[in-house]
Amino acid sequence: ALRVGPLSVRVVRLVGADHMTTTCDPLVHPEYAERAVSDLLTVLHDPRDLIELGRLSLESCPSEVLRHGLLTSPAVGSVTVYDDPLPQMVVDLPSDVDTYLARLSRRERHNIRKENRRLNREHLVVRADALTDRDHYSAMDEFIELHQREWVAKGRRGHFAEWHDARAFHHAFASVSAGASRLRLRAIRADGHLMAMSYAVRFGCRMHYLYSARSLDPRWHFCFPGRIAAYDLIRTAIAEGATLLDFGLGDYEYKAKLGARRVPLHHVLGVRAALASRARGAVLRGLALSHDLVGYHLWYLNLSRYVPAWRGSLYDGWIHTRMWPNDAPALKRLVCRSRRRETNRDEIDDES
Repeated sequence: ALRVGPLSVRVVRLVGADHMTTTCDPLVHPEYAERAVSDLLTVLHDPRDLIELGRLSLESCPSEVLRHGLLTSPAVGSVTVYDDPLPQMVVDLPSDVDTYLARLSRRERHNIRKENRRLNREHLVVRADALTDRDHYSAMDEFIELHQREWVAKGRRGHFAEWHDARAFHHAFASVSAGASRLRLRAIRADGHLMAMSYAVRFGCRMHYLYSARSLDPRWHFCFPGRIAAYDLIRTAIAEGATLLDFGLGDYEYKAKLGARRVPLHHVLGVRAALASRARGAVLRGLALSHDLVGYHLWYLNLSRYVPAWRGSLYDGWIHTRMWPNDAPALKRLVCRSRRRETNRDEIDDES
């Protein structure tokens, strides 16, 4: 049950079927998707108010198929498909680096080669797996500290301070991933100084980028450490035989320049036919949109910058109710601008 103040709403969310790390596409052939969703409802013995499938890239299952699957249950009264304001970015990887570079624009290809040549010529550069000579815990600590220093220097709290227990979660996730030989922590050092790191996991033929971190030392500004780290991860993925790099959620222009395509994301939300469920869902939706607009976009992303001592971490009320995109036209424009500014604000220095 999802509790927001006195309101209690029973919610089913599809998890553990990731097509990419920030999406939850059902891993089922489209021909059988409607039946699979219908079967999902039959195993839910206790009644629920809401059923959320998302974020969905819909590359494996069209939204109408999932919608019809939910509507096969007489208990489901309505199903709505929402578009997410931000896309998923993915890079289709060829079998060799030269073919990958040939797909980029002439300018981007020139910049990558020029920066790497100059870096190698003027400095002793080591690009290596950070797990080669240390345990995953100390390697993750090094990554987290570099990531936090970067964001604190920009007047931000950084992911590992903004989200509750993020540090503990990623240490645990790294431990499990390292044990399964899936963890990829790449470190780039120049003259013994840590310049940039990338954090990813490998599942089958896919490499999933999670985060990157870079030094803000001005001596490295000539080579754009963020782009150097991203290119290093792409080379690593190609060398391992991966066919797709999941570059994460968000509309980042520098990722597009590195060959990423934008995959639209969607949410499929079913509401139980019972009047009480529809009423609880409507109240929760109003609270969710208020949390998103006032608590996150107005306060957290904008006003709190002027009173950083009051900012704190992202609060549970916003995190737990992120099921509805803001679909009122004026609010949607504000949210899209806010989210795009959030994803692009700190990427300008990665572009030439």
